[in-house]
Amino acid sequence: MQLNDLFSLYYQNSVTTAIFTDGSGVGVLDYNSALANLTLADTVDLGLGPSFTVVALSAGNSSGVAVAGGMHARVAVNLGGASGAGPRRRGVSLGVDVHPTFAPGGVLTTAGFTVGYEWF
Repeated sequence: MQLNDLFSLYYQNSVTTAIFTDGSGVGVLDYNSALANLTLADTVDLGLGPSFTVVALSAGNSSGVAVAGGMHARVAVNLGGASGAGPRRRGVSLGVDVHPTFAPGGVLTTAGFTVGYEWF
C-alpha cells in the first residue's frame, strides 16, 4: 500500500535455501515479512519490519519444521526515478535484504540480493 510518495507498507514473501557455514546442515526458510518503507529522492528505498518464518532444517540425523519470529531489513536503489507529473516512479530496483530469524537453537541470518521492477 503506497501511502504517499515517501511512505509505503507492504508484505514480502521469499523462500531461501541455506547451507550452514559450519557444514552442519541445510535449511529452507520461508520468510513472511511486513515492511514499513521510506523512499528518499525517488530512488532509495529503506524498509524494516517484523516477520515470521517457516523454518525446515536438516542437520546430521535430525530434521524438523518450526515457525520462528524474525526481522527484515531492505535497502534498494531504483534506477529510473520519477516519471511524469506527480509522485510517480518506475525503474529497475536493485536491493539487498538482510533477515535474522530467531530459530530454535540460535539465530539464522541470511542476506539476499534482489532485482525487480518498481512502478506506481
